[in-house]
Amino acid sequence: MMKRLHAFAGAGLFALWVSVPLDASAATFSSPGMQFTTSPTGTITLKSPSSFGAAVNCNIQLTGGVRADASAIDIQHIRVSGTAALCQRIQMNNLVWKITPTSLTGGTVSNVGLFVAGIPPLIPVSDCGPATVSLGLGNGPGVVNVWAINMYLPGNCNVASLNVAIPNTSIIP
Repeated sequence: MMKRLHAFAGAGLFALWVSVPLDASAATFSSPGMQFTTSPTGTITLKSPSSFGAAVNCNIQLTGGVRADASAIDIQHIRVSGTAALCQRIQMNNLVWKITPTSLTGGTVSNVGLFVAGIPPLIPVSDCGPATVSLGLGNGPGVVNVWAINMYLPGNCNVASLNVAIPNTSIIP
């Protein structure tokens, strides 16, 4: 009887082991070590104290690289432009943003922070972040599309939307 109980318990543990994924973040990026600059036509909509909570629509361009182990993408620089005067005043904080895929369709970006140079007393300074937020990720033709909505950042800021395409890479299982 005891041998049957051990065999039954062993079979149950084996079935449980087979049904549980070994690594929850098995997705990686292709092109390890590749450096890139995205198109300047990516978009970001930011609400901050500097805009008095109003949405400011800007273009965003990212510069970075895929880590050598392909586990993440590091964004070292952003360039924000656009017709709204506030777009010219938005800069990246001093931290490297890290995009990590958690699946073939999603991930996180950590160290997200933005600084908006104000013109006191007319336009207040905004120091947003850092924070870790969720992203949508998806393979497109020769690119990884990155998007997000309502990314709340400390400092009373909200990235209402972000859309950018990272060239020459893809998400692989």
